[in-house]
Amino acid sequence: MMRSPLSAAGVLALLASSPGMGTAVDRAEQPLGYSRGRLPDVTPFAPRLAQRPMAAGATAWPLLENKEAWGALSRAGDRQAGRWAYARNLIGRNLGQEALGVLAVMRLDEPDLDLVEPFRVARGAAMTLAGRRSEAVMLLAPGSKHPERCAWQARALAGIASVGYEQAFSADTLLRSFSCAGPALAARDAAGRAPFLLAIADALTASHPRRSIALLTPLSDRDPAANLVRGKALAALGRGAEARLRFERAEVDGPTPLRMAARLSRIEAGVNGGSLSATAGLRQLTTLRYGWHGDAVEEGALQLGYRWRRRMGDFPGALSEGATLLRYFGASHQPPGFAEEVRSGFAAMVGPASRLPLDRAAGLLWNYRDMLPAGNDGDRLVTGLVDRLQAAGLYDRAAALLNYQLLNRAGDLARGPLSVRVASLFILSGRPGAAVSMLRRTEAAAFTPEMNMERDQMEAIALFLSGRGRDAVALLQDVADSAALRGELLWRQRRWEDLVVTMNGLLPRAGKGMLSEVDQTVVLRQGIALAMLGRLDDLTALHARYGSDFAGLSTAAAFDLIAGPAGAQPARLVRALASLPSASPAGSLADLLDAAAAAR
Repeated sequence: MMRSPLSAAGVLALLASSPGMGTAVDRAEQPLGYSRGRLPDVTPFAPRLAQRPMAAGATAWPLLENKEAWGALSRAGDRQAGRWAYARNLIGRNLGQEALGVLAVMRLDEPDLDLVEPFRVARGAAMTLAGRRSEAVMLLAPGSKHPERCAWQARALAGIASVGYEQAFSADTLLRSFSCAGPALAARDAAGRAPFLLAIADALTASHPRRSIALLTPLSDRDPAANLVRGKALAALGRGAEARLRFERAEVDGPTPLRMAARLSRIEAGVNGGSLSATAGLRQLTTLRYGWHGDAVEEGALQLGYRWRRRMGDFPGALSEGATLLRYFGASHQPPGFAEEVRSGFAAMVGPASRLPLDRAAGLLWNYRDMLPAGNDGDRLVTGLVDRLQAAGLYDRAAALLNYQLLNRAGDLARGPLSVRVASLFILSGRPGAAVSMLRRTEAAAFTPEMNMERDQMEAIALFLSGRGRDAVALLQDVADSAALRGELLWRQRRWEDLVVTMNGLLPRAGKGMLSEVDQTVVLRQGIALAMLGRLDDLTALHARYGSDFAGLSTAAAFDLIAGPAGAQPARLVRALASLPSASPAGSLADLLDAAAAAR
């Protein structure tokens, strides 16, 4: 690519020295009638430019020598005219991005320039050269039928059509613009016409292949770029051997990007023409992508791979290609509905009706979680797969998926109950420390008291399983409705004195008849704690209080062994412990403790 005759630093300095780029204070002190960006009594540039006839061909973009360029920019009396000359010079040198910068400065000083067709054509040309073809088409669509405007519109349209992601601009629209551009192209030399002819011919290879070949007649038979386009047109005509030869000729001596494009087209033509199997074509695409990344060639290889894999029924492979296209090239570069197609295929592979093994479905959801549908549909996919993973005992994978949803998808209030479940999965997977970290990281003022209570209880369990039993009990000291869990933790730590105090508040009402299993557990644990402390008088009182309630129960013998008249003895306590009910006052929280212990 040719370089600008001026250094970037020099251009910026000259542009910034414009009167129009001064401070607000400078402008406020300027005399009445002084227009920003011009000296007094100088006619604005926009009407002067509008009055000039617009040139066509190379004369529209005259090149400047280094001395002329500096002189144009340093002309204090007519800075806009100097900028205009410099911007046209940049377009003539195919430096579209640099030209856009100069034209943007001109627009800041005179917004009316947007109403002047030569200026609009210059911006459209610069956008086309800079790869912003959709914007160029929209800018150049309204206007006169001037050949130079039509030439750049046709080139921009061709650039869009060549990648096939804009259906709003048909081949017929392109041909009309090309017909209008004839005089502008004729006014250029062969080198100046070539980029326009190549772009337009490339865009017409699928819809008008014969016209495409005819357009390339002025170009050399050995031109690599022309041979690439000729090969595409011949492949569309079903002339596979001739197409392959053209592609191979382009691969011989073209620049590296063009050789990669020719190789891609050769692979596509081989599969479409039947001389190459789709499986072999996919292998060749993989080899191509291994050594070439980041431009239209890789994008084209991904698009082919996506289509071929779907045709072969390799939907996970198609998901990989489609997700890469959306991640790195954007949905706007793909055909309409492409993103929805990829996401719906992804949902089918990870949803409840999927035939994939559970571990593979989980892997796909994790690897392509950015492909999840927005809102409730995506949330249901995650929670459904988490349920299946949990049922299968794959707690660690379930925790990772649900933690992703918690941190990246859930709203503020939804994070309360969701964080409790994530913590329980971390606990079941043997990672109580991760549960504690997650709960503390997701604290929020918006949580209701009930949410905070459940989160504190889950944190206490995680602390206990991390070997921090005293911290766990202390955390629950002021947490509402947590006495049962506190008692459970004290029971498992054999902290008898604290357990007696906690159990006093949980003891059932005496004399109410048959005790529930949970009530029996509370009374029996209280009795064991009193026995371990040697508080025989309290044991006698406990027996007198609940003796009639235990009558006829399967645990009556255990109650007598603990608190009966014979007194607590080690052997009797061991026998009593063996016959305690399995029910716990902590309910499902105790079940979580048991499950976590069993999973270790």
